[in-house]
Amino acid sequence: MVRSETVWTYEQKCRLAIERQLVARYFPQFAMSWWDTDAYFEGWQNPSDSGGWYLLRLVLPSHYPHQKPRLYVISPNPLLKRCGCCRINDEECSHSFHTWEKGPDGCVQICHTYNWDASQNCITVLLKGVLWIQSYLNYWRTGEPIAAFLREEG
Repeated sequence: MVRSETVWTYEQKCRLAIERQLVARYFPQFAMSWWDTDAYFEGWQNPSDSGGWYLLRLVLPSHYPHQKPRLYVISPNPLLKRCGCCRINDEECSHSFHTWEKGPDGCVQICHTYNWDASQNCITVLLKGVLWIQSYLNYWRTGEPIAAFLREEG
């Protein structure tokens, strides 16, 4: 990995410092790293009733906060559909599964908002990730699409 925060402006670095403090407080299991010009937070999430672990990665692109961050389920990969024979990863952009195009190594990219702006922060995105995982588990239990468990937002 290459650490390249030099392309980030002073204002972006100040914003990132605040985001690091928030993530450390509310999601202490997440660590920040760099890949090329993108910063990212990565951490394991274990919904209490599932017994399974999910690795989430929140990528902050070099134009953050004016560019929407990307949220991925890195592990497990692939994520299976309820039938067990198909993968959510193959859905690409799906309203039913609240996903965008595939991420690194074909992992699922969670749709966390349609209308991103700089007033939003990493905590709201990570919370959406936790809710998405819970909704995925509910989908497995009930067969209802993930969208049925998530509130539509702008």
